[in-house]
Amino acid sequence: IRPDQSAYVLAVLWLLTSACEAALDDYEEIATGLYTKASLEIQDTPVLVYLATNALPGHPLAGYLEAIIAETYRGGFDPAYITRYLQPWL
Repeated sequence: IRPDQSAYVLAVLWLLTSACEAALDDYEEIATGLYTKASLEIQDTPVLVYLATNALPGHPLAGYLEAIIAETYRGGFDPAYITRYLQPWL
């Protein structure tokens, strides 16, 4: 996520239990500093996000983005958004 007034990010929001958040913290390697956590306001709702500490683009782990893309199709996201912004990372 980078600040850009002319851009947007489509997202899905989940309600997390503290156990789920702890599991995400482990996966995102919060303890090692690979990612940090932040809270953003989206339509007056506080939202937890994980931010990479290294600004250089990286590649997602195998299977990670494929699962996200499958969910975006099931969730009715605009296919043009998926094609333009998500599939090029595969």
